[in-house]
Amino acid sequence: MKDERVISYLDDNTVDMYTSFDVFDEASHHDSKLIDKQYLAKRNYLRSKMQKHNFTACQIE
Repeated sequence: MKDERVISYLDDNTVDMYTSFDVFDEASHHDSKLIDKQYLAKRNYLRSKMQKHNFTACQIE
């Protein structure tokens, strides 16, 4: 992570979005500045598909 912390990735056959499910950390926020662009791109893609189907995202998830 950009602030030198390490969050372990749970290898559970899901898409790596940098943080695993239920990691209650700022790095889990959709547009976190703590993670690399490759993960933000994955999150943006997922979010756009969900919004297309009327899902509403929380600001801190």
